[in-house]
Amino acid sequence: TDNVSSVTTIGKEGIHAFTWGHDSNGLYYATSTPRTDEQQNAYKEEWKGVIQYRESERGDTVYYIDIVHKKNSSDIVTEIPYRVRELIATSNGHSLVFATESKSQRREKIDDFEIYLINIWSTNQSPIQLTYNEAIETNLKLSHDNKHVFFIVYGEGSVDGKYQEYQARLYSIDIQMSSIERMASDFTGHIMDYAVSNDSIGLVILGQLGTEVH
Repeated sequence: TDNVSSVTTIGKEGIHAFTWGHDSNGLYYATSTPRTDEQQNAYKEEWKGVIQYRESERGDTVYYIDIVHKKNSSDIVTEIPYRVRELIATSNGHSLVFATESKSQRREKIDDFEIYLINIWSTNQSPIQLTYNEAIETNLKLSHDNKHVFFIVYGEGSVDGKYQEYQARLYSIDIQMSSIERMASDFTGHIMDYAVSNDSIGLVILGQLGTEVH
């Protein structure tokens, strides 16, 4: 539809990633952790408008805002020292999964690029790191049973060794065990995209082998 039912203001910071909650009543979103007015004024006074290479960079805060019931404020879910690139929610409403990058968006350290999980219903909502590798994980999707996270490594980095460049590969990580499995390992071409079946058993892969798309 072309109709906009409502407009919700959620702050002055740019949104880095967002996703619907499991019941579509609200949104989860990630934005730079804001400074208080006092902190902002002190910062401006100290630097007099000089652009700082590192000091002005901040990590992200993940929020939840209720859209349906039109709440005027957002609830803080967690704070992290990185920038959130992708954010998805499990269909049972238990967890959020997100991929990170450096808060400056510069590729300085490969371990800035990892996948994390937040247990929304837990009293401790500190992010749990799922991956520990030298890969840049992208295109996150959940299995329909919420047990696995699929992701693509587009030829940059390595899941099981030192950083290298190769054809894009598809992987799955078990959320409980943190074990990673390469999917479609027999396919030697470039994996462009994929879809997860409703039964969480099958995958459809869009790939390129030479000049042919499969």
